[in-house]
Amino acid sequence: MKKKFVIEIIIYTVLPVLLWKILKIKIENYYAMLASIAPGIVYTFYKLYHEKMINAIGGFIFFSRMLFLGLALIKKSDLWFLQSYIWHQLIMAFIFSVSLIIKKYIPFYFFLEMYEGFGYNREDISLLCHESRIYRYFRYYTLFYVFIRISNSLIRYMLIGKFGVNGYDKILIITYFIIWVSLSIELKYISYIIQKTKETEE
Repeated sequence: MKKKFVIEIIIYTVLPVLLWKILKIKIENYYAMLASIAPGIVYTFYKLYHEKMINAIGGFIFFSRMLFLGLALIKKSDLWFLQSYIWHQLIMAFIFSVSLIIKKYIPFYFFLEMYEGFGYNREDISLLCHESRIYRYFRYYTLFYVFIRISNSLIRYMLIGKFGVNGYDKILIITYFIIWVSLSIELKYISYIIQKTKETEE
């Protein structure tokens, strides 16, 4: 697990910073930025294929990556490339907000697939998790996700104003630090939901 974490830090943070610093001297900023995210995209697709994540979770990760890439390609502008992350986060926040409004919490379906992967019966876990004392945790999870995405977009906006295009490496490091912190919180919360589910099952 630790090895995988280190590998992902290198691919998603260290390599992009190095590529940016090397390539910005030789090519336009926009293309240097585009090249900097290539390792992360390739690794994501490899991981989805290698771990056989052909499901809702894998589909969501694929959609998120493709959304960001699609936004980044709309304009050949280094400033727009930085801003595309803001729009990506806001779109993701909107999608999860809709799931919150209609009470079809997206994390719930991810949770079902995760449990099914452990060998549990999907219908049994679905009935168990739909109990109000468990289902509410997915509402909190969805709210947290929306809050994080909106916060990320605001932070990126401020970072662009502070560092500008030339500070892309600093923006990248700070952005991914926030992502890793929020991800660790999400993982702990997932563990908490699992524990509560087991208590209810007993």
